[in-house]
Amino acid sequence: MPYRHYVIAVLSCLALLVTGVMLMNWLVDPLDVYRVVRKEGFNRVKSAYIPYARLAKPSQIERGQYERLALGSSRMLMGIPVDHAAWIQSGGASGFNASIQGADLRQIRDLLEHAVVTSHVKSVVIDVDLFMFNAWVPTGEYPYPVARFGETARERFVRERDTGLSLLFSPSITMASIDTLRKQDEKKDKVMIDGTTNPAKELNQVLKDGYEVRFRQFEDRMVRTGWSPCSDNRYAFAMGKTDKLEYFRDILHVAKEHHIDVKFFISPVHVRLQEMIQAANLWSSQEEMKRKLLAEMVAVYGSDLQGVALWDFSGYHSYAQEMVPQQPGIPMQWYLDSSHFSQALGRKMLDVMFAAPAAESSFGVQLLPDNIDEVLQQQRGQQVAWQTGHAGLSQDLHQRTVAILRDKAINGTACKAAAN
Repeated sequence: MPYRHYVIAVLSCLALLVTGVMLMNWLVDPLDVYRVVRKEGFNRVKSAYIPYARLAKPSQIERGQYERLALGSSRMLMGIPVDHAAWIQSGGASGFNASIQGADLRQIRDLLEHAVVTSHVKSVVIDVDLFMFNAWVPTGEYPYPVARFGETARERFVRERDTGLSLLFSPSITMASIDTLRKQDEKKDKVMIDGTTNPAKELNQVLKDGYEVRFRQFEDRMVRTGWSPCSDNRYAFAMGKTDKLEYFRDILHVAKEHHIDVKFFISPVHVRLQEMIQAANLWSSQEEMKRKLLAEMVAVYGSDLQGVALWDFSGYHSYAQEMVPQQPGIPMQWYLDSSHFSQALGRKMLDVMFAAPAAESSFGVQLLPDNIDEVLQQQRGQQVAWQTGHAGLSQDLHQRTVAILRDKAINGTACKAAAN
């Protein structure tokens, strides 16, 4: 065979291979972006989605043109259903859960900016917690291409090109397509079409592990590294050139300037985790977080807070006091672990935030300049009352926390003061 014909044959084979890989990834669609085919037994179950969620979410937002978005961490991902009737009536028919596990405020801000530039979002719900605001916890920009305000035609072309190459031709996504084809088992269906984690899958896993095991694992991890990585358990909203509240301000400005109704909420974490927050000497930081967030909202929106709300579902209410089964196989109604709540509780939260007829008046409170002192005082009183009635469990939780902090002081990260 002449050399020229050989080269043409090789290039033709390579072109066919590239085309075949791209076609497979487009049809199998392991990240549920293109939705050309969604067939039972072929690709309906997106078993490989979770590790690539950060790559998938921006494209899903842009292609879906959603009016409502849930943005936040795994609590939002697992516990807030976007098909809630009161939210649909208030914010629009189309909704998507764009939350990602371990999300920080900078990444939430980036996703919101992307949604404003590429979609038609009108209503957003965002969860906030201590993890997101500690300046000692590292943060970074969104790891995949997202749209920015003022994006030029050239920049949009580069973003779409790079995203397309990642979705259609990267080795990792090709392996995800193969994995999707191989694992069309309903038990491996981790994510719903609206972006929310499959609640049945989560419940089955928790029942298998046992709630006591899951609660302890999460509680210990939060004390050890979740709220602060520092050996001295240092917590700060700003240090050096890092100010976590800056990202919160950015979100407020984006929402206000683009007429997006935004509701923030503080999660209804279980009393066990609240006890460990206090034992880790972070209760005052949590109260300070609530005050700072409210002050930032007033600074941007004014005292009437039209178009923005901060809902507090924390505290020692009846849901947070649900008994934790000590044996595997016994379900809880309101929780998956000490921080992640069930969709049943998530629906009650949405009832309250969107003033549904079924909303409970005793669950959750909108923080306002004229009620925050009273709310924080009431929560402290609830805490004392619970500790008095559950002295043994409270003591155990505090002792566990102190033991973890003692080990952390020896083996934790030595955080050095950042230069100004």
